[in-house]
Amino acid sequence: MILTVQDGEEQILKSILSFLSDTFEITLVEPEQSVKVDFPGLTIFPFERKVMVEGEEVSFTLHEFDLLLFLSSHPQQVFTKKQLYEAVWEDLPIHVDAKVECIISSIRKKLREYAAKEYIKTIWGVGYKFDPS
Repeated sequence: MILTVQDGEEQILKSILSFLSDTFEITLVEPEQSVKVDFPGLTIFPFERKVMVEGEEVSFTLHEFDLLLFLSSHPQQVFTKKQLYEAVWEDLPIHVDAKVECIISSIRKKLREYAAKEYIKTIWGVGYKFDPS
């Protein structure tokens, strides 16, 4: 297959797709509809890594977002700090308590800026849970 600049971008693209479909089995995939985790005052868009609190977009770091998403995916379930750490971090668990406490504190602070509700509850002596009610 020989393509020239005169063919134009659309024609070049069609030629490439035609060649590829003759050579390989190609399946066109339509983008999924927006998936979201929705609670009163809080909406999380996992694939977009976006969080809306009371209609305002709130920015979260990688670990903040992952921890909030993990907890919100298991409402009312209590997790130890070690379980949360293992669900979010990929490294070996060193200083688990301090890392999890720091991230939980940061998430709470950001959520508090937009909502009076405390979504993450401390279960003394055990760990944390997500409570959307």
